Amino acid sequence: MGRRKTKLALELIQDDKARKVTFRKRKNGLFKKAFELTTLCDVKVCTIVYEKKSEGKLAPPQTFPAKFEEVKEIIDKYKSNSSKIKKVQNLADFYATQTMQVKKEIVKLRTKSYEEKYPTWDDRLNEYSLDQMHELLNNLEAKIQAAHRIHNMMMIDSKKPAVQDYIPPMVSEYPLILNFLSNSFS
Repeated sequence: MGRRKTKLALELIQDDKARKVTFRKRKNGLFKKAFELTTLCDVKVCTIVYEKKSEGKLAPPQTFPAKFEEVKEIIDKYKSNSSKIKKVQNLADFYATQTMQVKKEIVKLRTKSYEEKYPTWDDRLNEYSLDQMHELLNNLEAKIQAAHRIHNMMMIDSKKPAVQDYIPPMVSEYPLILNFLSNSFS
């Protein structure tokens, strides 16, 4: 036959001696459950109990596990994990974080799009012989040099004043200009 369960009312036990006995029994039961949980389930458990002595003073804490280093390790692990979970952001920080994530995603997509649009290697080049590759390289270098020359000429032309920026010659200079032009083209 099993033990009969009687529920105690959850209120302060008035008798001092009975309260201390109940405290010690329940504390030992708590430590036993912590030990069983650690052993059976292979988890880290930490229990800290402060006992109030007479005159309101506290006794040194009793802990499970008994070694202080193990207790400190568990508490440090809890603190490090809880600080990550409880991180609170204000609205500006949230939007800044979201904006950065969106910008990173845009950069990834643009890079992918650029690589698809302008591939870095064409598989048809694998079929070229060494002489054909040299010829292709020479042609590309010639085109790059031509593009540089055109670019330089455009830069020089852009530095010259435009036609509307010229000051019209004075009326007395028109005959000189006309003579110069007629002699140049004759």
